[in-house]
Amino acid sequence: MTLRLRDLTDDERVEIQRITRSHTLGAAFVRRAQIVVHAMSGLKAEEIARRMDLCGNTVRYWINRFNARDLNGLEEDVRTGRPPTYSAEQRSAVITAALTRPTELGLPFACWTLDRLVAYLSNHGIAMRRSRISDP
Repeated sequence: MTLRLRDLTDDERVEIQRITRSHTLGAAFVRRAQIVVHAMSGLKAEEIARRMDLCGNTVRYWINRFNARDLNGLEEDVRTGRPPTYSAEQRSAVITAALTRPTELGLPFACWTLDRLVAYLSNHGIAMRRSRISDP
Protein backbone atom coordinates (compact mmCIF):
# COMPACT_ATOMS: atom_id res chain seq x y z
CA MET A 1 0.00 0.00 0.00
CA THR A 2 1.37 3.39 -1.00
CA LEU A 3 1.58 6.11 1.62
CA ARG A 4 -0.04 9.31 0.43
CA LEU A 5 0.08 12.80 1.82
CA ARG A 6 -3.38 14.04 2.75
CA ASP A 7 -4.86 17.05 0.95
CA LEU A 8 -3.46 20.27 2.33
CA THR A 9 -5.27 23.57 2.73
CA ASP A 10 -3.89 26.62 0.95
CA ASP A 11 -2.76 28.02 4.31
CA GLU A 12 -0.90 24.81 5.11
CA ARG A 13 0.84 24.88 1.74
CA VAL A 14 1.97 28.46 2.27
CA GLU A 15 3.14 27.75 5.82
CA ILE A 16 5.04 24.57 4.93
CA GLN A 17 6.83 26.42 2.11
CA ARG A 18 7.69 29.24 4.53
CA ILE A 19 9.14 26.77 7.01
CA THR A 20 11.36 25.15 4.39
CA ARG A 21 12.91 28.53 3.58
CA SER A 22 13.51 29.49 7.21
CA HIS A 23 16.99 30.21 8.49
CA THR A 24 15.86 30.72 12.09
CA LEU A 25 13.79 27.61 12.80
CA GLY A 26 15.50 24.42 13.92
CA ALA A 27 17.27 22.49 11.18
CA ALA A 28 15.47 19.23 12.01
CA PHE A 29 12.07 20.95 11.86
CA VAL A 30 12.91 22.49 8.48
CA ARG A 31 14.09 19.11 7.22
CA ARG A 32 10.81 17.49 8.23
CA ALA A 33 8.92 20.24 6.40
CA GLN A 34 11.05 19.50 3.33
CA ILE A 35 9.87 15.88 3.49
CA VAL A 36 6.28 17.14 3.28
CA VAL A 37 7.13 19.48 0.37
CA HIS A 38 8.64 16.57 -1.56
CA ALA A 39 5.54 14.52 -0.81
CA MET A 40 3.37 17.44 -1.99
CA SER A 41 5.13 17.26 -5.35
CA GLY A 42 4.09 13.62 -5.70
CA LEU A 43 7.33 11.86 -4.79
CA LYS A 44 7.08 8.50 -3.07
CA ALA A 45 8.67 7.88 0.32
CA GLU A 46 11.59 5.90 -1.10
CA GLU A 47 12.42 8.64 -3.61
CA ILE A 48 12.22 11.32 -0.89
CA ALA A 49 14.47 9.19 1.32
CA ARG A 50 17.01 8.81 -1.48
CA ARG A 51 17.04 12.53 -2.32
CA MET A 52 17.32 13.60 1.31
CA ASP A 53 19.71 10.82 2.36
CA LEU A 54 17.24 9.46 4.92
CA CYS A 55 15.81 6.08 5.77
CA GLY A 56 12.50 5.29 4.07
CA ASN A 57 10.97 4.49 7.46
CA THR A 58 11.91 7.97 8.70
CA VAL A 59 10.18 9.60 5.75
CA ARG A 60 7.06 7.46 6.21
CA TYR A 61 7.02 8.22 9.95
CA TRP A 62 7.02 12.00 9.42
CA ILE A 63 4.46 11.88 6.61
CA ASN A 64 2.15 9.81 8.83
CA ARG A 65 2.67 12.25 11.72
CA PHE A 66 1.92 15.20 9.46
CA ASN A 67 -1.21 13.49 8.12
CA ALA A 68 -2.42 12.83 11.66
CA ARG A 69 -1.41 16.05 13.42
CA ASP A 70 -1.07 18.74 10.75
CA LEU A 71 1.90 21.10 11.15
CA ASN A 72 2.09 20.21 14.84
CA GLY A 73 3.10 16.72 13.77
CA LEU A 74 6.43 18.04 12.53
CA GLU A 75 7.37 19.25 16.02
CA GLU A 76 9.47 17.06 18.29
CA ASP A 77 7.60 15.35 21.10
CA VAL A 78 8.64 16.27 24.62
CA ARG A 79 11.21 13.78 25.75
CA THR A 80 11.29 12.36 29.20
CA GLY A 81 14.40 12.50 31.26
CA ARG A 82 15.70 13.22 34.68
CA PRO A 83 13.68 15.96 36.33
CA PRO A 84 15.58 19.15 37.16
CA THR A 85 17.46 19.01 40.44
CA TYR A 86 16.55 22.59 41.28
CA SER A 87 13.31 24.40 40.54
CA ALA A 88 13.17 27.44 38.30
CA GLU A 89 12.59 29.60 41.39
CA GLN A 90 15.71 28.22 43.07
CA ARG A 91 17.84 28.77 39.97
CA SER A 92 16.46 32.29 39.70
CA ALA A 93 17.30 32.97 43.38
CA VAL A 94 20.88 31.78 42.85
CA ILE A 95 21.35 34.00 39.81
CA THR A 96 19.76 36.99 41.52
CA ALA A 97 21.95 36.58 44.60
CA ALA A 98 25.10 36.12 42.54
CA LEU A 99 24.37 39.28 40.54
CA THR A 100 23.65 41.35 43.65
CA ARG A 101 26.48 42.96 45.60
CA PRO A 102 26.78 41.32 49.00
CA THR A 103 26.81 44.72 50.71
CA GLU A 104 23.36 45.42 49.23
CA LEU A 105 22.14 42.32 51.05
CA GLY A 106 23.58 43.54 54.35
CA LEU A 107 26.59 41.23 54.25
CA PRO A 108 30.00 42.33 55.59
CA PHE A 109 31.99 41.66 52.41
CA ALA A 110 32.22 43.34 49.02
CA CYS A 111 32.34 40.37 46.67
CA TRP A 112 31.14 36.81 46.44
CA THR A 113 33.21 33.68 46.64
CA LEU A 114 31.61 30.34 45.94
CA ASP A 115 31.77 29.42 49.62
CA ARG A 116 30.12 32.69 50.65
CA LEU A 117 27.40 32.29 48.04
CA VAL A 118 26.71 28.69 49.11
CA ALA A 119 26.48 29.79 52.76
CA TYR A 120 24.15 32.68 51.87
CA LEU A 121 21.88 30.40 49.83
CA SER A 122 21.86 27.78 52.58
CA ASN A 123 20.73 30.42 55.08
CA HIS A 124 17.86 31.23 52.70
CA GLY A 125 16.66 27.66 52.31
CA ILE A 126 18.49 26.66 49.12
CA ALA A 127 20.79 23.72 49.71
CA MET A 128 23.07 23.86 46.71
CA ARG A 129 26.56 22.46 46.45
CA ARG A 130 29.49 24.59 45.47
CA SER A 131 30.14 22.35 42.46
CA ARG A 132 26.62 23.09 41.14
CA ILE A 133 27.27 26.82 41.13
CA SER A 134 30.77 26.99 39.70
CA ASP A 135 31.31 27.26 35.98
CA PRO A 136 33.55 24.35 34.88
